[in-house]
Amino acid sequence: MRVVADSHSLLYYLFTPDQLSDAALEALGTAEDTDGIVVSAATLGDLWYSSHKIGKRALTPGAFDLLSSTVLDTSNTGFDVVPVDVPTMLELTGFPLAPLRDPWDRMIMATAKHHGLPLVSADRAISALGVVEVLW
Repeated sequence: MRVVADSHSLLYYLFTPDQLSDAALEALGTAEDTDGIVVSAATLGDLWYSSHKIGKRALTPGAFDLLSSTVLDTSNTGFDVVPVDVPTMLELTGFPLAPLRDPWDRMIMATAKHHGLPLVSADRAISALGVVEVLW
């Protein structure tokens, strides 16, 4: 099994798995143990950005460094970081802007669409679009 992890899903999986639904935890665990969890380069951008915020939506200091070192570790085959290339960017032009304005979410969803993979996400705006299969 291979899935794309949304930013929050990846954070929860690595640091607080109890915040994932049972289905999301199972999908990510199975993917890590078999064909790998796909992490969009946009996810790294999103989480880096969150690590520089202040307030409720900010990451805990050090969380981004630990997360990125885990997913970028070439000896760890459970994660596959994929680029946001031109074909992926063109995927995001195929779904409406209004329901999902966040550029990071759009790029992550476009990654799932481009690779034909389910997206592990609790984001209701992504689910409502119906563009990709969403697991939660």
